[in-house]
Amino acid sequence: MNKKYLTLTIITVFFLFSSCKEDSFEILAPNVKVISNAEIRELDFIKKYLIEGADKQTILKKRSFAYSQSQNPNSALYKYRDIYAQMEDDKDKKREIEREIEKQKRQKINFKGVNSKIEIKNNTKEIIENSILTVIFNFNFNNKQFNYLKSYNLLNNETWKSNETLKININDITTIAIGNNKLLAIHTPKSVKAEYYITAKNSVGYSNLEKNSKGLRQSNYFNNRELNYGKLTDKELTQNEIKGLGEKIYQQDITLDWNDVKNQNNKKINIKNINHLSTQPSDFVNTQIYIIQNEIEIAVSNDFELRDENSDVGKTMNSFRNGYNKTNSNKIGKSDLVFQPTGTNINKPDAVSDVTRMTIAFFNIDDDKFPKWNKDLSSQKSNEINDLFKNITIKSLKEMPFFTKLITWNEIDPGNINNQTFFKISYIYEINNKNAYSESYQFFNTNQKVIISLTTDYPCKDKWKKIFDESLETFKFKNKK
Repeated sequence: MNKKYLTLTIITVFFLFSSCKEDSFEILAPNVKVISNAEIRELDFIKKYLIEGADKQTILKKRSFAYSQSQNPNSALYKYRDIYAQMEDDKDKKREIEREIEKQKRQKINFKGVNSKIEIKNNTKEIIENSILTVIFNFNFNNKQFNYLKSYNLLNNETWKSNETLKININDITTIAIGNNKLLAIHTPKSVKAEYYITAKNSVGYSNLEKNSKGLRQSNYFNNRELNYGKLTDKELTQNEIKGLGEKIYQQDITLDWNDVKNQNNKKINIKNINHLSTQPSDFVNTQIYIIQNEIEIAVSNDFELRDENSDVGKTMNSFRNGYNKTNSNKIGKSDLVFQPTGTNINKPDAVSDVTRMTIAFFNIDDDKFPKWNKDLSSQKSNEINDLFKNITIKSLKEMPFFTKLITWNEIDPGNINNQTFFKISYIYEINNKNAYSESYQFFNTNQKVIISLTTDYPCKDKWKKIFDESLETFKFKNKK
């Protein structure tokens, strides 16, 4: 076995290594989707909006009424223009006509927005008495950016206990956001990103806000109408305003859904191509399906994100790997896919400090040298094979650029998942005086091999192994040989 493949299971811990730390508030099951007309018009507050309007004040001003014959005779404005002109002194009648015109205009609105069903767990040891969730949608156009913002009071005089999970279902209708002015209906954004922030306080001194910072509501960032309908602005948030958002708990790119709402249901979508990678929605809760070269498929929890090669961590790891390989004979390999705690790509501190990695390496050779996908491997287990893997691991650990040594080696364990047989390798090792855990599964398919690995700080083992095991249960070869 080429030892560079084995290093795939351990190299990801060599850039950073620190204790596993849970977020104060953790997203458990995010389900974020773009919604449009039919779904939105069934919402109670939209039904009320269609009848009453967004503004109690007169929206149509006198100067809006022109008497040009070029006006569309089918428009409500044209229909009432002569009556309106005759009612200069009858304010009540004028207001009644204005309301009718505005009502007819609202009935023709093309609504668009985002439905967010999320579960948030309180990982603090505190009972929370006040908590605000702020939603931001960043619309990036070629030359300008706009932010939609809206905040929600999560507790309404109730309390949020430690380890308790809140289930939230909110609808942000950007069409009626104050400041929209048809901007999002006319122009197609280059990218759309949804972000979710949370502030939390109690009366005995706990607050997740930085010292001397205020939440956006407390700093009067929103006026009353903006609190009700959301705010669309091209002004960047100041540093104090960003601090007032609290802790970022989730982020998701919704560009595809936003720009192609009509075709999003039950459709296979290609989000990005990396080594012939495609993704599609999963039937499993809180997961995404990844397909490599149309040969293998696996569902991965949204607690993991695919590493962005252009992120700070991605660039640093690539630079480290390239520099190391130039001067060392024991080369560091690179997996087809590297998954990391969600938030690492955007340098979220708690995510970056957790060096857990799930990697997938796919090998496709010309000769049929590997076992069949369902061959019983129990007969292949032997002391010789076990010692071979163990010695390769020990040698690889010693040759790595950081101090590492093997602590506990578990014997190679053959098994099967969905009738697909595998060899499992797992061990505990020490790196910079801290214990870490590595586990990998090798699947075979005649001329194909897949190595799926997990490396994590040992105190984090139980948390991440559960998520890792759930992904393993979904793995399959698409073309069994």
